[in-house]
Amino acid sequence: MRYHCLVSINKLEYEGLEFADPDTPMSRLERKIKEEQQKTLDDYVMSHLTETHRRKIQ
Repeated sequence: MRYHCLVSINKLEYEGLEFADPDTPMSRLERKIKEEQQKTLDDYVMSHLTETHRRKIQ
């Protein structure tokens, strides 16, 4: 199978992370979950601040 590929498997093993995609579907999902959790936390904190504190933050 290695002869039908445009890039040699041996080169992939040697180059390693040069060909890797750091943005995998799992990393995108984890990032989305973290963003949603942070937004929920921000909303919770903002709802418990006094009006004076909210004005200082924004």
